Amino acid sequence: MIQRNKVLESYALLDGYYLFAVDGTGVFSSNKIHCAHCCEKHRRDETITYQHQILGMCLIHPDVKEVIPSYPEPISKEDGATKNDCESNAAKRLLRDFRKDHPHLKMIVVQDALSANGPHIRFLEELNIRYIINVTPDGNSFLFKWLEGVDMEGHVVTPVDGSKWTFHFANGVPLNDANYDLKVNFLECIFEDAKGKTIRFTVSLLAPLVLFRLVKGPWPFTSSDNP
Repeated sequence: MIQRNKVLESYALLDGYYLFAVDGTGVFSSNKIHCAHCCEKHRRDETITYQHQILGMCLIHPDVKEVIPSYPEPISKEDGATKNDCESNAAKRLLRDFRKDHPHLKMIVVQDALSANGPHIRFLEELNIRYIINVTPDGNSFLFKWLEGVDMEGHVVTPVDGSKWTFHFANGVPLNDANYDLKVNFLECIFEDAKGKTIRFTVSLLAPLVLFRLVKGPWPFTSSDNP
């Protein structure tokens, strides 16, 4: 129905790419109520929290307020499993299934720093999916150390509202020492509002570089626990 009514056309980005936000969120949490498919969090006080989560994926566009959700993937124990499921495994199931149904769609996924690792990025490349993934100095120390010796290109934007956007970027950066052959592009964005408050974003990407226009909007997911 959405495709027939040409709704998707308003979500197309540069070169016909579509942007998808992918993130996990909690849908149930309890210290008492549970089922065989609950993931378990064992705490230091020996209590157990039982949880159900889902990995959601939404089609988004920075100029469109509405998001289009699709392919929610449960993060839960399979029958007979003793180990918890995880967001990484759920992402593989979700994206693999989506790719089977849409083999030719030009995709960019936006993900948090949990996905900034070699196996996941190689998986995305196998599916021909471009990506914008958050990276952090703690989680990606090799990448940030490597960038210390790089004279990155820069660009500054000063809107009329008195704010300031500073961009630094570098291409072909090794993700880490264990995946030195896996090269990513790096983008740093520093936003300073008119009062001098500063926010810094850093992402690794393999996507058409439209600076930070694609990812500056709010994500459609929040984390929540239900008692």
